[in-house]
Amino acid sequence: MMQPDIPLTGMRMRTDVCLVVKDVSKRFGDKVAVDEVSFTVHRGEIYGLLGPNGAGKTTLLSMIAGILEPDSGEISIDGSDVLDSRTRRKVGYCPQEAIVYNDLTGLENMMFYAGLHGLSGSDVKRRCRELLDQMG
Repeated sequence: MMQPDIPLTGMRMRTDVCLVVKDVSKRFGDKVAVDEVSFTVHRGEIYGLLGPNGAGKTTLLSMIAGILEPDSGEISIDGSDVLDSRTRRKVGYCPQEAIVYNDLTGLENMMFYAGLHGLSGSDVKRRCRELLDQMG
């Protein structure tokens, strides 16, 4: 018996692929930091990025975490775009060193990181001020 064709639009197919990086590039001015990188990670696999300083490892990880947006290419986690706020919540990123921007105030640093997580507006600023006041 023939099965009718069922459109899959809007449906995610179940698969063991959890991360897809396809033709991802990132430039900073004239400097190419990441140049058309592609790879797929399946559930249970563990990978490491090796390369000299300035090779683009941190830039690539920042794009996978949704912190930086690629200039071209696509990154998906469990079939969803990594820049989608719901997808970014699935990703944890711990940089090599804590990053605090010295040219920003404490409040500005907190507001910057809130913005990276999709938070904005007067409520965020008020909450950041409250937290700073609690810390003294």
